[in-house]
Amino acid sequence: MKKTEMAKKGASKQSAKAKVTKPKPKPKMAVKKAPVKPKVIEPKVIVKGKGKSDYETIRQEVEKPTIKRTQVETRRGNMRIPRRYHLTKVKMDKLIAATQASGDFPNPYRKGGIYHALVQSLVDLGSNQKHTFKEVLKQTEKVLRQYETKDKVNAWEAFASRTPRNELSGKDVPGRVLQNAMVLQRLTGYHLYGEKLRQLCACIDIFVEHSFPVLRLNTKFAVSSDVAPINEMRRTRGSISNVVKAVKRSKVVKPLPDTAPVVTVTPVQEPVPVVEQNPAKIEIMPDIQEPVHTPADE
Repeated sequence: MKKTEMAKKGASKQSAKAKVTKPKPKPKMAVKKAPVKPKVIEPKVIVKGKGKSDYETIRQEVEKPTIKRTQVETRRGNMRIPRRYHLTKVKMDKLIAATQASGDFPNPYRKGGIYHALVQSLVDLGSNQKHTFKEVLKQTEKVLRQYETKDKVNAWEAFASRTPRNELSGKDVPGRVLQNAMVLQRLTGYHLYGEKLRQLCACIDIFVEHSFPVLRLNTKFAVSSDVAPINEMRRTRGSISNVVKAVKRSKVVKPLPDTAPVVTVTPVQEPVPVVEQNPAKIEIMPDIQEPVHTPADE
């Protein structure tokens, strides 16, 4: 027993020495990890359709706040944040509730803008009635003069004094007001400026009577899907301001340019009718000889 115990003790001592004499492992070198690149979320490109499906493809996207909207590729290939042209359900309910007591038509556009002034002028003059463009223009100016811009400038003066982008094709103030009325008739494509009116079962109609435009706010539609604006200005040739400037152009006589070719018109001579004579009735007169003067006669 003693020998075995001594052997165990010797083995334990040798193992202890062996443990002590073991070489220490070399420290591991720290491996440099590559920096983690942040994930780049690419904007979602929404492919638009054609016609009425253009705006419907992004209707859910424009319901979000402007910061959270993804960019959309335009027809020209540019990336733009889409704009909301329709009323949300919450805003439409608040708008209808605000005007339900008075019974007036709920104007869905921003106060102080030309769209709001146009619709409000037609409401003030009388909905579902035709009004001359002269009356609408005067009432639109009256409505806009009640508001100011962010720069504390009268809204009508800011609108009237705006310089056109193109001096040649730029329109005057009446032409721009009429153009905005036609813009509010857009219900197809990507920019549906008249969508808010359509949601309220209304639209702006434009007629032409005695060569002058006549406007009407039509609110007699039962459902929004029946809204169809009337625009008789499309029958006229040229730009939309032709009807507005018809009287001005009729009083101006434009001179011919100096380089215009001179055209000479030679009158056509009519042939002289020849009267046929009857040879039986022609009388032959005898030859009359003049007398010969001689010196004796003198």
